[in-house]
Amino acid sequence: MSSRLPSSPGVSAREVAAALAAAAALWTVGCFTRSLWGDEFHSLHHARLDTLGELFASVRSDNHPPLSFLLLRASRALFGESQLALRLPSLLAGLAFVALVPRRAALWLSLVSSYALMTFTEARMYALLAALVLALGVVVARTLDGEPRGRWLVAPLVVAGLHTHYYFVHNGFVLALVVVALAAARQPLRPRARSLVLPALAGAAAFVPWLLWGFVEQIGHGLSPGSDDKSLARWLQSFAHLLFVNASLGGAWVTRAVALPGAAAAAVLAVAGVVRLARRASPGAVVALALAIGVPVWAVLVAWVWPRAHYNLHYVAGSLGAAFVVLGAGLGARRAASGAGLVVLSICGAVVFVTAAAVTAVNLASPGIEDYRGAIAHVLAHAEPGDALLLKPIWDLDPERSPTAWDYYAPATASVPSTYPTWRFREALEHERVWIFVRYRYPQHVVDALRASHSRHTAVPIGGVMSVHLFERAGER
Repeated sequence: MSSRLPSSPGVSAREVAAALAAAAALWTVGCFTRSLWGDEFHSLHHARLDTLGELFASVRSDNHPPLSFLLLRASRALFGESQLALRLPSLLAGLAFVALVPRRAALWLSLVSSYALMTFTEARMYALLAALVLALGVVVARTLDGEPRGRWLVAPLVVAGLHTHYYFVHNGFVLALVVVALAAARQPLRPRARSLVLPALAGAAAFVPWLLWGFVEQIGHGLSPGSDDKSLARWLQSFAHLLFVNASLGGAWVTRAVALPGAAAAAVLAVAGVVRLARRASPGAVVALALAIGVPVWAVLVAWVWPRAHYNLHYVAGSLGAAFVVLGAGLGARRAASGAGLVVLSICGAVVFVTAAAVTAVNLASPGIEDYRGAIAHVLAHAEPGDALLLKPIWDLDPERSPTAWDYYAPATASVPSTYPTWRFREALEHERVWIFVRYRYPQHVVDALRASHSRHTAVPIGGVMSVHLFERAGER
């Protein structure tokens, strides 16, 4: 991942500036077009708390370190609660990511990846994770390559990474193994590897206060941190998602006719990239392979052994930059290829860029998988005087202060329908018509009560997983 890593020609300052301008425009549009989703409202809940003490206590009851919530709180205080303001820290992290990408092909892959669009346009911590891991990989690779002046940047990167997401530990652990292995195998690298030890330890030491006060508490509270699906198929799919995610928003045909061929072409480039980097085996090449492949392998093994760790699509954000470098190395292998090999790699490169851009365009034009904004717009458009709306708090651990999406997207002047939290559902049952909007799950006892008292039920799908339900008493319509 250093300037000596073979993948494609180095990036000029003018090209980086052009990529930054394109990324800023693309992802700013994405910040507006895509609805906030459930986890973003979790983040907003923490950021809205009155004091820093309340924020730290609330985050301690959650599954994550505090840095991303502090940045969101600062952005909200400076710029308000527009979607752009809430997503601004991630957008800025995305621009830092683009500026750090060391090779040309990887740079432009970051602009056509729908995973990058998703990650850099949501009010969560994964954009910062991606940028920090990429920065750490670049610094480590350059230090091992004989450019030690920036080695002390490891300390603040480790501090920030550990306070951003615990998955950063996987990245740091695998990188440490790589440094040790390279130092053991190559005598000239040993003093360079030793020069990284103190910065890394300094960064880790600064994490100890949160480790003892926050992380230990979080390990004990038993909340599920992510998906339970750790199957081989899901794991392999997570690699394809680094370029092609949420293709289904465009319909099944986009998944089958666009994303699947694109994923197949990307697999060819990835194999070519792995072979090319493995043959060169420079420190930068080894670092890229470790972050792109080693970290997901290690992380899913840990999740199988210790279910509390989990493995999630969002968690592989740290592998994003390295994965683009590996794909870029595969594309760069054209220069050494001839005949059929040159044709295959050229076709695969074109297919990857075109299909990834198409899936990104689908994501950009869509409100997203969890379209809370669309669900609320549907209720507002069809509700009548006398209707009730039951609101399930998104953050169950603090239901009275949790955002519900209604308080974010509904106009302050909206008086129809009357709103009730789900723990007051019996009051809503007195209304002839009751609305709910559902993401994945809804309290079953509430749904059972609605079905028992209101015999007519209609449901309208909104986006990928949202649905709006209307319960009416028989004879009303």
